[in-house]
Amino acid sequence: MRIVWGAGIALKNNWILIKKYYNPEVIVDTNPDKWDSTEPYTGLPCLSPDYLMEHGDKEVLITVGDPYVVKDIMKRLRGMNIERIMALTDVLDEWGEKENLPRHLDFLAEEQKLVLFNTPEHDNIGDHLLAVSTLNLLKKIFPSNGIYEVSDIEYLWYKKHIHEKISQKDIILIAGGGFLGSLWLYNGELNVREIVEEYGNNRIVIFPQTIFFEDNTRGKMVYKESCDIYRKHNNLTICARDYSSKLIGEQILNRNDSVRLLPDLALFYDMAESFQSSHKKNVALVCLRNDKESILGQAAREDIYKELVKLHYEIREISMHSEEIFRKESRDSIVKAKIKEISEAQIIVTDTLHCMISAALAGTACIAFDNLSGKVSGVFEWIKDLEYIKVCKSIDEFKWVLKELPRNNNIYRLNDRQRYVEMIKQMIIGE
Repeated sequence: MRIVWGAGIALKNNWILIKKYYNPEVIVDTNPDKWDSTEPYTGLPCLSPDYLMEHGDKEVLITVGDPYVVKDIMKRLRGMNIERIMALTDVLDEWGEKENLPRHLDFLAEEQKLVLFNTPEHDNIGDHLLAVSTLNLLKKIFPSNGIYEVSDIEYLWYKKHIHEKISQKDIILIAGGGFLGSLWLYNGELNVREIVEEYGNNRIVIFPQTIFFEDNTRGKMVYKESCDIYRKHNNLTICARDYSSKLIGEQILNRNDSVRLLPDLALFYDMAESFQSSHKKNVALVCLRNDKESILGQAAREDIYKELVKLHYEIREISMHSEEIFRKESRDSIVKAKIKEISEAQIIVTDTLHCMISAALAGTACIAFDNLSGKVSGVFEWIKDLEYIKVCKSIDEFKWVLKELPRNNNIYRLNDRQRYVEMIKQMIIGE
């Protein structure tokens, strides 16, 4: 019997290849909320790991992207006397080589092209906002250059095919975000490391990132591994979107001249003006994280709702996740729909970075709380002069700001925008 361990994002991202080359019958997962149900994306039954003890002839494919977690799962499986074990990350290269390269990745042999790697293929709308904004900005800065995009999943599947299409004259760009460091290894830090190693003779620019390593054994191991890889590349520029990340980037590279401080590229999104005149309803939106980056306790969350109720808002919970994996073709409309939803509210409370940025773009009052990596407060520094956007450190501060924040006629602006655009241009061409 063929079984997969893990009903998370790695399974969904790679289901087409998993189905084609492995064709599992059952999923097991450690989350009891998923047991004895049908996993909606794959249509497979999802069961407790105890199921593995009930069948003698079985093999397990670990559909988890984090190598440290994979190692622990392998140890657990061997303790169950299961011998036929594979990790998805170990077989993707083999499976991808068997696939034909999609036509849109069959790059033309141009004099010099820009290739943007590691754009998202998951349900995080904020990351897609960032991708749309980045590509639009690149097309304006370099209207005569070929600009191509390789998503995180496309890189995992087709990396060897893609390498054959890229020459040493091409410039490699890596999407910005918050995935450098030890928090998000799968499709994040691990992809970036491979790209840096694989394109050792190309100019590489990593667009503005939050860089964060946990202060534990795992974080220290990931940090050392990253330093060893990034320092070997002699033409690598890392952009940080906050000062703390800039300092970490300088430590990683062991040099200062290859690390730049620039705004998150979602702040350059061009469609904001069409939303800023929208009618504001008596609605307060709440968009709070439920993942490992969240640091807001339950009591604080309850207090947020209590204060909004006192002001007689209609409270609506929203998410920066679409709850479905969506591709490049649909992201522009999904991003616009989310900004429009935010634009129609009087105020939004969030601890999600790109929710705060979306509120800024839409002219909607926003109170933000920080997250584990500090990226919310770090990026806030670029827009702190916007009176309708505030970051609070406590519920007491939240209560005061909630009463004072301007609700209407807010207009977005990014100070020194054109200067930053010129900096990005010069950085990419290497001047």
